[in-house]
Formats: sequence, structure tokens, C-alpha cells
Amino acid sequence: MGTKTKNAPLRGLALWLGLVLLLSLSACGSPGGAGAGGLTEAVWRGNDSATFKPDGSGSEGEIEQAGKTAEGEEVFALMRLNLGTEFLASELAEARLFLKISGESKPSSLRIGPVMGYWGDSATSYEDVKALIDEKSAVTVEPRDEADGWVSVPLTDLLRTWLSGGLQNNGLALFGETAGEICSFISCIGATVQEEETPYLKVSGKACERPLTYGKFGFTEILRPDDMHSNGNCMSYALRDMNAILEGDLGVDMGEMERIYAQADENKGVDALAEYFARLAVDYVEAHKESLKISGFRRIDGFDSKIDPEAEYRIALRVGVDLPEGVVDFSDMHSWDFHYWLQLSDGRWSQKFPTGPSVIVPCTGPGISPGGFPWDSAYGRTPKTADYYTSQVVYFAVTKEGGEFTRHRGEMEDRPNAG
Repeated sequence: MGTKTKNAPLRGLALWLGLVLLLSLSACGSPGGAGAGGLTEAVWRGNDSATFKPDGSGSEGEIEQAGKTAEGEEVFALMRLNLGTEFLASELAEARLFLKISGESKPSSLRIGPVMGYWGDSATSYEDVKALIDEKSAVTVEPRDEADGWVSVPLTDLLRTWLSGGLQNNGLALFGETAGEICSFISCIGATVQEEETPYLKVSGKACERPLTYGKFGFTEILRPDDMHSNGNCMSYALRDMNAILEGDLGVDMGEMERIYAQADENKGVDALAEYFARLAVDYVEAHKESLKISGFRRIDGFDSKIDPEAEYRIALRVGVDLPEGVVDFSDMHSWDFHYWLQLSDGRWSQKFPTGPSVIVPCTGPGISPGGFPWDSAYGRTPKTADYYTSQVVYFAVTKEGGEFTRHRGEMEDRPNAG
């Protein structure tokens, strides 16, 4: 289930790149400068990819292609990369995408351009997919030969833009430039392909001393539960608690939800539901403040509203709605959902889904609004989960006494979840 958004044109990419580079120079010195002393490296693996050809055929399992036919028609690959969280945009020095070539034909040059909207359905037409690509911002790169059949291409500028919040990570497109030259590269794990042969990003940077002025707490790792929901959901994690807070706990009234949604102004129903869930949150915290050890819970205007970082931290709430038939019926739990993010002391944001661990959200950081793009309803982007939470963002400042996660109801839990 996922509410898709229309593609937005790439606006101000050059401005973003210049701004991020300026911040990088001022915050950590020249990235990749003389000696590049003190840089650390990280390898980020994991991707979704697909090939699109003018005749309508697609990729062939473990292999993707990029180039041009003898007639000059484009054969291109889309790739969406999983990004790590070690570096802020201002701390990134260099990034290169590594591809293992399948066969003997290495590309003499490639063009790389950003993808401007979600893709993930292999049945999408060649023309529709190509319309997602901002070809005007594509840049020509020369692949560098690496050992054992690998090549690498620079990706620093585009990665900085993703990390800075200037562009949503919908991935990139790989094009060839020479008619009759089509290169093939390994794309995913398969019967004859190991993870070590799949594309990856090698990034280097220098983590600056980050001011811990954005909230009281740093990142707390909550591991994947042994029993479903035994270590909480998004709302309990945001309140630094281990008991999942579900729709039944909140007193969600489906009929009231339907009334609110249906009576809202056009295209404002999901925002109205965000207000509804904000009221439920206030009521729930008030009723359980002693066992939650929360002495303050107040609504604030935005992600950068002033708080007392020695005592408070920020959380963010969003709602998603998926009504494929257009009928306002929320009795199906797959037709709606709510979700929370929690801000860390260094300005990044974190989240937790009920059956998984807590994670830091990639491409978040100081000065980056959580409302810049819709949120996904799972850790990965799939047709059912991509860009699901589309409502306005509602922010709260929370005062949590002590540093430990509470378990405000005490019991272990094993029941369906809606957060």
C-alpha cells in the first residue's frame, strides 16, 4: 500500500550543490584536499535496479545494461542505492559507484542523471520511465578501470545532494554515449552471483565534531524483536518506551476517522487525520505520563522550533492513506497508518517499525526538514511502501525523565500493529 506522488522537476540542483560544497569547505576543510588526512571510508551495499530498452524488453535477472543500439536508441539502467548514515553532506569527501562488468565490453563513457520519482514496477513503459529522468542534469563520466573486471564512476555531487535533502533518493539512471556500445554489469545476488559482486558505493569523509544541540538523547539501538512487537513500534520508540502503542491503545474510532477525512477540504483529508492522531497522542501521553516518565509533551510549530536540548527532544508525526477504490472506508487496516520519527541530539532523525530494529533515517540531519519528501512505510522502497506518509508533519517537544527506555505497561506484547 502506498500513496504515490507526482514527479517534481529538479529545481535548483546547482544551487544545492554549491551550498553543500560551501558548507563542506567551511565545516571540515576542503573535502578530498591535499593529503585528505583523517578521512575514513565506508562501503554501502544494496540496490534495486532495472534495464529499459526501446523495444519494451527489460533486464535479465542478475544483469543490467546501459548504452545505445546501433541505431542510436537509448538502453538505460535505473539503480536506487541504499545509503548509509555515517556522514552528513558537509562531511562527505568522495563517493564512487563500483560496477562489475559482465562480459568483455567496458564502457568508454557513461552519463549519469538523477531520477525524479518513484519507480519499481517492471511493467512500466519505456517512455514513462524515461520521463522520470532529469536528463538535463545528467553528467558525462569516464569509468575508471579497477581490478578484477570492476569499473568505478564518480558520484560525489549527486550523493551530496541526496544527503543534504536537496533531492529525494529515487536513484540514478545510467546511459551510454556511443552508438552500438552496450555494456552489461552484474546487478543483484543470484544463483551464480555473490553479494561481493553486486554494485556498491565506496564513500570517504571526515566526521566533524557535531554540536549536540538538537535534543537530549543520541541514538539508542533497539534490536529486532524475538517476539513480534515485544520491543515497541514507532510511537513507543518516539516516546522512548518498549510497549507498542497501537490503535486500540489510542482509542482510534474508525467512524470518526471516516467523518474527518470525508468532510475535509479537497486533498486535505490526510492532513485532518494527522490532527486527529495528534490529539490522540496528547491524550494518551497525559493519561500515561507517570509510567512513561514524561513530564512535558507540547506541540511545536516546526522541525526547527526552539526547545531546551538539555531537557527536551523533538518527534514528528505523519499519516498515510491508501484508498485504491476511492471509497472512504478505514475498516481495512491497510487503508491507513500513522508513523513517528524521533530527532537525535546531532540533528539526524531515527525511526522504528514494529518487527524491525531502530534505525537512523538516511539523508536526515541538521537543517533538513522531515517534511521535504513523503516517508516510506517500511525500511525499503517497494510499490506498497514508497512515499506512503504524505500528510502534514506534526511536531512535539518531549521531556523524558531519565535516560532509559521505559516499559510503561510492563507486559511483553504480541499483537497486530498500526504504527
